[in-house]
Amino acid sequence: MINDYKYRVFKIKNNPCWKRWIIIVLLILIILKLLFFTPTNIQPKQKTVTALITTKDSDKNYKYTFYYTLPNESELVINDDEINIRNREQLFKQNNKTRYNIQAGSFKSPNEAIKRQKQINSHGFNAILEKKKSGSTIWNRVKLGPYSIAEVKKIKEKLQSQEIDVMVIEIR
Repeated sequence: MINDYKYRVFKIKNNPCWKRWIIIVLLILIILKLLFFTPTNIQPKQKTVTALITTKDSDKNYKYTFYYTLPNESELVINDDEINIRNREQLFKQNNKTRYNIQAGSFKSPNEAIKRQKQINSHGFNAILEKKKSGSTIWNRVKLGPYSIAEVKKIKEKLQSQEIDVMVIEIR
């Protein structure tokens, strides 16, 4: 039997399929926006890490702010290039208030430190001994100073000509 479909009326079903597609497309657009179009002007919050430390030597509590400041008793070692730069600055009166110590050695044995002190004093300087505790070890340091940067440069050259290794430390 031959069916004639030409005159047949089709009923359009009330199919909500197009609604599903719109929701899927909207979700994809939202995900793409979140992935690729995030605002770049938002800055992360910066945290300052602080620690409260009590030392065994004394009952003082020091509050350190990590990476931002150092305690007042810190030592800063100055290399030869920095000595020359600071000497030029002092000649032009840009930085003449800073004082420096010269460390001529650090020994575990007090006898070696006294020997180095006598060696330096024989060259006309006034070396002093300083005890510094680092962990469980006590170091005996031989120091000279305080001096200006111009004096440090001359004294360092004189001591190095006598084959005495020295280190320049800025007083803070």
